[in-house]
Amino acid sequence: MSLIGEAATAIAGLDISAKNYEEAWDLLKRQYEDKPFMIHKHVEGILDFPKIVKCNHPALNSLYRNVSGHLRALKALGQPVETWNSLLIEIVLRKLDSLTKAEWEKERVDSNDPPENDDLLDFLQKQCKLLARKAADSEKPAQVNVHGLSSGKPSSKRTTFSHAAAQGSVCPLCKEHHLLYVCPALLQMPVPARIDKMKELHRCLNCFRPGHSSYECKSSYKCKKCKKSHNTLLHLPKIASAERDNPIAEAPAQTALPVSVNLCRSQLSETQTN
Repeated sequence: MSLIGEAATAIAGLDISAKNYEEAWDLLKRQYEDKPFMIHKHVEGILDFPKIVKCNHPALNSLYRNVSGHLRALKALGQPVETWNSLLIEIVLRKLDSLTKAEWEKERVDSNDPPENDDLLDFLQKQCKLLARKAADSEKPAQVNVHGLSSGKPSSKRTTFSHAAAQGSVCPLCKEHHLLYVCPALLQMPVPARIDKMKELHRCLNCFRPGHSSYECKSSYKCKKCKKSHNTLLHLPKIASAERDNPIAEAPAQTALPVSVNLCRSQLSETQTN
């Protein structure tokens, strides 16, 4: 069974929950017995609403629903809410955070007419819609390309993955749910260790995918530092690359001394002996 008409309006300011059931029932019982009590409860609901510290959609929407619900109930109880404009607007403005209050002042700066309750409610409703859209935009998945670099521009489906896809991917290195390019274990390794690990996992050294080598890779991405066919995360400086390709270079051979220097050393040793 649901409430309709005046009965539904009388408790419109109360959230529907088990916690408020007894209070709603008490309000309904008093509806035709103690109207002053009901008026008191609805006014109290507006006055006791907490101040918004940091504006967001849930907080502002809750304030809007609270004020509009209690006003409807008070109007149904025969209260002249249309004459409360200045007082009610001041009460509600004191519930707002500083940024939202500044937006209200900006909207009213060109008007010489005193605002009405409906003006404030329309403003709150509009702000709620703007905050809802902003929250939805901030939740859009970021794109990550095959070289582990985020980008604000959309790229091809073959080389980009959404956050949702990342959540469904199991990293072959640490077995967590993220892309290999952003794996903390991989990023903490020095570059030579990363190369060895990719070979151990039988992954392409360019796109990090299995099933082919970097020579066979068809990805359009190349190293951002040298433009060669390997992943940017696997880039080695020229000196380091040379040492890796020729380990002997890490231990340079000693330069032979001239014969004259060796002869002088021999004569000096004989003189010291005599």
